[in-house]
Amino acid sequence: MKQFVGKVMTKEVPFLGEKVKIKKLSAEIVLAIQAKAKEVAASQDDNANIEMLLFVIKSGVDGAEDLTSDQIKGFPLDELSSVSDAILVFSGLGNVAK
Repeated sequence: MKQFVGKVMTKEVPFLGEKVKIKKLSAEIVLAIQAKAKEVAASQDDNANIEMLLFVIKSGVDGAEDLTSDQIKGFPLDELSSVSDAILVFSGLGNVAK
């Protein structure tokens, strides 16, 4: 299995009429998302769901790690949700954030 250390699986999904490359999340990131989902569920903060969405996008979209939260918030919410859902499904999580 050593030959697979650091290997990242990707696929393209639609975004704003074009394609973006999403990454299958590592077990470490999956655990972080699960912990964050528990925090969101217990939170009274209206922004908690958006912060969860931003975390998934930054973790799972190739090149998004360099974007600021404000830049990501400038995209249509339905497009972001669609990409986030695709990342979660691709990584075996389904709709953990919802």
